[in-house]
Amino acid sequence: MTSLPPQGAPPGADTLPKLIAHHARTRPTRPAMRHKRRGIWRTWTWAGQATDVAAIARVLAEAGVATDAVVATLGDNRPELYHAMLAAQCLGATALPIPATADADRLAAVLAGHVPAVVVAETEEQADTVQRVARRAEPVVLRLAAPGASASSIPTLEERAARFRDTPADWFAAKAAATRADAVAVVLHSAGIQGKPRPVPLSHADLLSAASTGAAALALTPEDLALAFLPMDSVLDQGMLVVPALVAGHCVACAESPATIATDLHDLAPTVIVAPPRAFELIDRRIRRHLPVDRPLVRIASALGAAGRRLLLSAPLLNALGLRRLRVAVSVGDALGPGCAVRLRALGVPLRQGYGLAEAAGLVALERDEGGTMQPLPGVSVTTVDGQLRVRRDDGRWIDTGDAASLTPDGGMTLLGRRDARLAVGGHPLDPAAVEADLRGHDAIDRAFVQGDGSGRLAALLVLDPDTVGRWAHRQGIALAGGMTTGPVRDLAARLVEATNAALHSRHGADAIARFDIATGRIDAALTPTGRLRRHLLARAVPRGREA
Repeated sequence: MTSLPPQGAPPGADTLPKLIAHHARTRPTRPAMRHKRRGIWRTWTWAGQATDVAAIARVLAEAGVATDAVVATLGDNRPELYHAMLAAQCLGATALPIPATADADRLAAVLAGHVPAVVVAETEEQADTVQRVARRAEPVVLRLAAPGASASSIPTLEERAARFRDTPADWFAAKAAATRADAVAVVLHSAGIQGKPRPVPLSHADLLSAASTGAAALALTPEDLALAFLPMDSVLDQGMLVVPALVAGHCVACAESPATIATDLHDLAPTVIVAPPRAFELIDRRIRRHLPVDRPLVRIASALGAAGRRLLLSAPLLNALGLRRLRVAVSVGDALGPGCAVRLRALGVPLRQGYGLAEAAGLVALERDEGGTMQPLPGVSVTTVDGQLRVRRDDGRWIDTGDAASLTPDGGMTLLGRRDARLAVGGHPLDPAAVEADLRGHDAIDRAFVQGDGSGRLAALLVLDPDTVGRWAHRQGIALAGGMTTGPVRDLAARLVEATNAALHSRHGADAIARFDIATGRIDAALTPTGRLRRHLLARAVPRGREA
């Protein structure tokens, strides 16, 4: 296949529906979205997507949706939910994606704050919850069809849309042409690291400006394929993946479920992955789990040098993991462990760290070398005030990011972590997220949280990986009747903390972690939907613990 050049938004396509109409007209048979259900991949072409969006738009219009209304979606990444968002935007309404992880209280708060006219839920259970908690208004509630599901009083989106499948293409084109670039297209939510997630309304112009810049920086083309598996209300999904794909005209595949991402990766072999560090750390962990350094093949490949590693290790591994075609890999969020980055790059994963935020509608900076220095994207200005990074896109308003950063003389920037979370250890300022990344670099440590212990050093709360610890205990002949808090397991954790301290000492000249404890349960409630730590929820969870 002939390689296609990077694409930008075509002239006049200044809203998301206009982009859909453009692609349906200029590349009608190329794939736009894919999704696997019950092991079978289904593909929507650009023309097919436009047909579905038009049909859903007529369903929404019949339900009273018009300009300035709000249409909410609730669920995991599903083409039908993305189409419902585009259909709402086609009518001049605002899309409000809500992640499947939202509990009843969070759902009630979001619905009360925005009062949607229609809510499209992925499952019947979610639809029932919406009807129960939507107190300020009584939205029309629809659900997605589920094969084999029992009869329900809640109508499905597919049933309603079936009546409008013959909607003329001219109807959709006319509706798309009437949309305005300054209209609010979507309400995303901030990560909520230090409190409740904040709603962030973004216009079509906001999204397309950021996506056009990001697509150009990543050199996206219509041949690319991205995997969508992050919460639909996050800037990682909308601003850094889905809308850039619309700009470039390439396909987005939706993961079958959060539990099948590894299988979906293998099936699809995407060319683009934009994800938080956690996703790349899990890939790195899978590699190390299957290729311990003491295996003969690893020793032979290492002895043969770079060519041997590429032939015997890199190519088979990347193929097995579904990374063989990967050419864009961007880690966005907290610090990525340096060991993880080095190992993945050595295998041929083109990993770069990026920086973005919801208020800026997408990616604003990309790592320009392997030293961690980032370069703001074209049209992005950065400055610091009292050590806090401020960002501005084009000539818009300055955004206070809450992140600490230092600027280089040649216009680059180095991130130093959350400004309000930085600690002084041994006389040196330290980003706790970087220490946590070091701890997670050990296979046996699944999660880590550190904070000051009041003496100028750190206390750590560790969440151990039960599978890794279980295999270690089996090799050692140790029974884990006492779970993760038995003496031998605590001794193992102490050795890992000691190794982390040694690495910190080499970089900062001081041991950082004075004591640690092992969490006896999961800390999912203290994680954002993209896996970042909500530090304010864990601050009281770190006891004095055992001295390191």
